Amino acid sequence: MSLTVSVIIPAYNSLLTIERALTSVMRQTLQPVEMIVVDDGSQDGTADFVRNKFPAVVLIEQENAGAAAARNRGVAAAQGELVAFLDSDDLWHSQKLAIQLDTFEQFPELTMVSTRCKCLPQEQWPEFCAHPESLIANVETLKINFNQVFSSPFLATPSVVMRKSNFLALGGFDTTLETAEDVDLWLRGAYFGNYALVNAPLTIVVEQQGSLSDRARISPYGQHLAVIKQFCSDKRFGFAFRWWVLPKTKSSIYCQWGSTLIRIGRPTEAFKKVTFSLLSMPSVRGIYLWFKALMLMLKRN
Repeated sequence: MSLTVSVIIPAYNSLLTIERALTSVMRQTLQPVEMIVVDDGSQDGTADFVRNKFPAVVLIEQENAGAAAARNRGVAAAQGELVAFLDSDDLWHSQKLAIQLDTFEQFPELTMVSTRCKCLPQEQWPEFCAHPESLIANVETLKINFNQVFSSPFLATPSVVMRKSNFLALGGFDTTLETAEDVDLWLRGAYFGNYALVNAPLTIVVEQQGSLSDRARISPYGQHLAVIKQFCSDKRFGFAFRWWVLPKTKSSIYCQWGSTLIRIGRPTEAFKKVTFSLLSMPSVRGIYLWFKALMLMLKRN
């Protein structure tokens, strides 16, 4: 018997984009058992639009509590054995669910499967929808171990399909986190389960100014560090993890943080973050950014 999947879409003031997201689900070659939209206190008529335009969609309305709480609410109501997450302003390749469910069928031990992502400006997504064929040439599945996930836990939420039973056993998304709640869940999911990546960009993230991904350019770094600190506090890891994987990961986060601060013209803060990167584990990129931030500071003075 084939696995069943429920699609969970949190929506907040998504009137202009929710139709695109739902249409991409309806175009899937393998249809989900249900589509669940959790309206998170929208004030722009999103819920009424979904109710009238897509009567087959399961619509749940709640007071504004954030995307993490909305996703948890959707999963709690889901009937499928698997849950697939999609954001209300993004979309999927038409074969995404079929390929991911086939991956679960081939490898029953898996608890999470994600795909690569492709970022498109707002004006380019219709062209993608018209010519998607090139994305699925030579699709391969990569089994990813925990250390690899820990080093780079940025599984785009709209790309992930997860077993509902595992999601519930892990307690879902941590609603106390302002950001990085996805990083937290993927770390826990990879540590207590098995994860694989479909190496094809079947998830399309549409870039929009003011979107969650745009607003989160800086804030997740500190929260990411707090998440991994908490995650590691009650677990026993071996020598290689403690002395190589963990410091290398922290160094990378501080490097990315510093690089972002340089790009937006805050070299003094960047200098401090890149210094922390070098103290965690020196790298060529860290040294380059350290000198770049220093030169920008001196130039200002």
